[in-house]
Amino acid sequence: MARGIIFKNNGINELSSSPTGYKYVGYNGETFSEKNGATVSSIGGGSSVNYTEYKALITQTSTSAPTASVLNNTLGSGSWSYQDIGVYYFTLSSAFSDISKVEVFIPGSSVLGYTMTNQAFNLYSISRIDSNIIEVRTGQVWNDGTSNNYAKFNGITGVTDLLVNGLLSYTPITIRVWS
Repeated sequence: MARGIIFKNNGINELSSSPTGYKYVGYNGETFSEKNGATVSSIGGGSSVNYTEYKALITQTSTSAPTASVLNNTLGSGSWSYQDIGVYYFTLSSAFSDISKVEVFIPGSSVLGYTMTNQAFNLYSISRIDSNIIEVRTGQVWNDGTSNNYAKFNGITGVTDLLVNGLLSYTPITIRVWS
C-alpha cells in the first residue's frame, strides 16, 4: 500500500535547501521517494479535496434555532431551524440528494444504563432526512441513583423519550458531500 506525507518547510526543520516550500516523502511498499516544491500541487499533492464541507460550532438555547460559528463552508448557504424539543434541521436545497455521498459527524455518547449515581448523559445524533435536510437531535439520560434509568432516544427503547433543548454549546458538527 502506498503511503505519503507532505511537510511544510518553515525553515526550522530544514526539510529542503530552501526555507520555504513543501516536501513530500512517500513509500510504495518497496521504496521511499521524496519531492520538493514551492506548492503542494507542484509536488503532486493536489490542492483540492473530493468533497464539499460545512463545519461549524453550533449552539442552541430555549426554543430558538441553533446558531452556528462557521469554521469552513464550501457546501453552500444553508439555514438552521427549530423543529421540536431536541430536534433541529439544517436545510440546504438539494445538497444531500445522493445518500451514498453524504457523511455527517457530531460528537456524542451511547452510554445508557450507567450505574453511577445522579449522573446525566447528553446524547447527540445527526442524520440525513431527505435531499434538503440534515437533522440533529439532542437528548439526555438521567440516573437518579435508585436504578438504571433508560431513555428512548432516536430508536433506543426504554421508559420515556428524553429529548432536551439547550444541550448544544459550541458543539462541533461536520457535514460532507463527496463528489
